Amino acid sequence: RILRADEIVFDRATGQSVAKGGIVLIDPSGQTMFASYAELDREFKNGIFKDVGALLPDNARMAANGMRRTEGTINELSHVVYSTCNICVDDPKRPPVWQIKAKAAIQDTEHQMIEYKDASMELLGVPVAYFPYFTHPDPSVPRRSAVSLAAAMSWEFSMGSSGSWTGAPETCGRCRLKT
Repeated sequence: RILRADEIVFDRATGQSVAKGGIVLIDPSGQTMFASYAELDREFKNGIFKDVGALLPDNARMAANGMRRTEGTINELSHVVYSTCNICVDDPKRPPVWQIKAKAAIQDTEHQMIEYKDASMELLGVPVAYFPYFTHPDPSVPRRSAVSLAAAMSWEFSMGSSGSWTGAPETCGRCRLKT
């Protein structure tokens, strides 16, 4: 793991690092995390982060107000936004084609799943569905079925790098709306 920041203070007695400003943490898996503040243990496997952004495999992006990392495999996030859509070059403030917003999420890199609590699915910035519980495979998984939406109902479909919609390639890197 590689840690970069504007300021890093390492406590030799406790093995804890405190990083401030412009934080970049690169995992061996290639996942890159950004934050404004972090407290990490000696191996960077446990810690807390503030104002988190992450570049995940397969063009996925995740942002959160805060995150707790445990044993380098569990990332607990608060007030999360997730999408695989590219940000519009002409208007970066424009919402992506689709995104998931949730009060909380857990990314389990060992079991390659992301689960959300109090989640909503948005299309072009408009909420179209609410799910008290929602899971999907981590973007590092090439293809896996079964997306669980709630205890009383579940949908199954395949998620993979090929996406499931077709159309204008500039709208989104993974899922495209028909034009």
